[in-house]
Amino acid sequence: LAENAIFAYLGLFLLSSNYDWDIFLLVVSIVSCVMGRLLMVLFVCWSIWHIHILRQRFCWKGGVKTASEHNKESSHENVLISNTVVTIQEWRTQLVLVLAGLRGAVSLALVEN
Repeated sequence: LAENAIFAYLGLFLLSSNYDWDIFLLVVSIVSCVMGRLLMVLFVCWSIWHIHILRQRFCWKGGVKTASEHNKESSHENVLISNTVVTIQEWRTQLVLVLAGLRGAVSLALVEN
């Protein structure tokens, strides 16, 4: 409901002719928001991937590994990858994460302004 009010206010603001628009500032702000979001999504996806791999290699599967389980798996090359982690590494999923997060960032910027 709050976002609807903000976007309604933005629509009324855009139709007003009392304001001067700086196109350069507008383009720089949009590009910087998208690039910042893109870099953060890529960094978080990369971090999730490597944390998951480390957890699997060091046998952190939700508990302490017993000695008998440790003797069964002497090699660390057989790493099981979660389907969620694989899905996060796809470019389509990352694109959705980038574009979906911008809606909240725009509404927050409008509130702060």
